[in-house]
Amino acid sequence: MADAIEPPDQGEWPKLGSTGPPPPATSVAVEDGTVLVEPPRVIAHGRVAGIPWKLQAWTTGPAPGAKWWDVMEPVGPEMEFELGAGGFLGGGGVHVKVPEAHAFTASGHFFGRAPFVIAWGGSVSELVMRLEVSLADGRTRDIPLHEGPEGFPRLFWFFPPRGVSAELIAYAAGGGVLERHLLPEPEIEPDANVGTSVNPSGWRADRPPPGWPEEDRDFAPGEGPRREEDFLLHIAPFPIFVLPPEAWRGIVMLGGHGGRGNAASYVPTRVEFEYLDRVGEPTRGIRIVNVAPEEEASLEELYRPNREPGVWWFETVDDAAHLPQLPGRFRPEMQATGGRSHSATARRYVGQGRLVVASSKTDFERWEYRDYPELVEIRFGLSGVAIRIEGWGLDADEVLGFAARLRRLELGSQLLKSMTNATVSATSAWQSWFDERHRHSR
Repeated sequence: MADAIEPPDQGEWPKLGSTGPPPPATSVAVEDGTVLVEPPRVIAHGRVAGIPWKLQAWTTGPAPGAKWWDVMEPVGPEMEFELGAGGFLGGGGVHVKVPEAHAFTASGHFFGRAPFVIAWGGSVSELVMRLEVSLADGRTRDIPLHEGPEGFPRLFWFFPPRGVSAELIAYAAGGGVLERHLLPEPEIEPDANVGTSVNPSGWRADRPPPGWPEEDRDFAPGEGPRREEDFLLHIAPFPIFVLPPEAWRGIVMLGGHGGRGNAASYVPTRVEFEYLDRVGEPTRGIRIVNVAPEEEASLEELYRPNREPGVWWFETVDDAAHLPQLPGRFRPEMQATGGRSHSATARRYVGQGRLVVASSKTDFERWEYRDYPELVEIRFGLSGVAIRIEGWGLDADEVLGFAARLRRLELGSQLLKSMTNATVSATSAWQSWFDERHRHSR
């Protein structure tokens, strides 16, 4: 007979127990361009507050013939946590790779249907001899370090009390503190789960991700990892238009892209550029989205947007080429839900107008979204490409003025050089902001 659920009192460590034989491993999906080297196996399991849990691990490697710049994902040891039989209460990945200059990495999981359970797991560097959790009320507890499967670092997992500030501390052999970090405890909704992390691993975009063979050669423009550096111009089957950096007072960068095909034959169908007044907490911004005409036509056929002026329509199609992306930069609730809210698709047609872009006359459509009065969106077509411009914190005349200043981005042009320099500056500014925020969070 299964143990009964035993929620702990507020601030108390939950009761742990065993479950007998290990449960079966859950199948995992690997990234395109990678393969399973070792299949998933359960490495730890038990009960927390009467609820079964498990940790499983597996190993990935590069697929035969795969190129790391097409995949851009690390390979090697992987791990994930599941709460509830078969993971029915949720879970997620656990960081295993400890970044340089850090003593540990940790991943936290929080569960809307079991808010009394907090699950932390991760790994430590070779220098760590002891790991401790220190609570704000003075209580401390040593966290056991476990030898992982072959090729894995030493691992840890624990279930701290809810509602008590906790700090994870790593000690060296002589007792000195190697690193300490407060563990975040985000708010969770009853029907949602939340994940967070401390010291997640990262890698340079111009170098092979962890686990891939190193390469000692220079790449030509548009080749290998320089695909995004040159804004996908070498492989995009449609012209790309941007607002020149000198026309915007703020930071400029590639905002994202989408496409079809596998990693080795990727063809963009959408290339986006983002303009913000500042890093961190911007107040104004623009997103310029270039969409392949055939992609736009297929979405129009599927979506069939109603253009009756003044009427709010609640659509069901959820596609990044049709829903606004910019609100996620400005609305905290959008950031928490991956860029979507419950009514993100409530929109209405405002009207049509005439615009001159890159010496060509074109008709634009304007749309607005019920939940985002700060958002101005216009759509129009140019030769060989469909364009969407989203403006946040700008009025319609400002957005139209920026639209009129769009220019085609071409290889070898001064505009490409200016965009590249602007992106380098934006990347540096974001990194400085993240480093400063991380420093203050310790």
